[in-house]
Amino acid sequence: MFFRHNFFGIIWLLIITAVCLIPGRNVPQPPYFSFDKLFHAVIFGCLAFQLIIGFKKQYTFKRLRYHAVPISIFFSVFYGLFMELLQGMIFPDRSFEMMDVLANTIGVMAGWLLFILIFFKMDKTTVRL
Repeated sequence: MFFRHNFFGIIWLLIITAVCLIPGRNVPQPPYFSFDKLFHAVIFGCLAFQLIIGFKKQYTFKRLRYHAVPISIFFSVFYGLFMELLQGMIFPDRSFEMMDVLANTIGVMAGWLLFILIFFKMDKTTVRL
């Protein structure tokens, strides 16, 4: 049951890993305006949103179900930090950027806000803040 409800979150996590670890010379550079920070916010917002929903729907791990929001936020923020650290230490032509970490965190909070906006309207008793 855990993987059934978290399939999209796991796939999204793998996509983020692949995209974040592309060597810097292979990353296309836009000619005028860089959407890099917006891209970071969107992908990590989607990750947090999918993890919260998947953790809330699964019944395998009760603690994970009841604490889905803080666990998802914590995991998503620290995963973003971990990916930035890997970029800075291991991969060529990539660097650690604190602004990317901030964009990831803002995206995670936006994903949480989206979850609240959608699911509070559906049923106010299912969301525990």
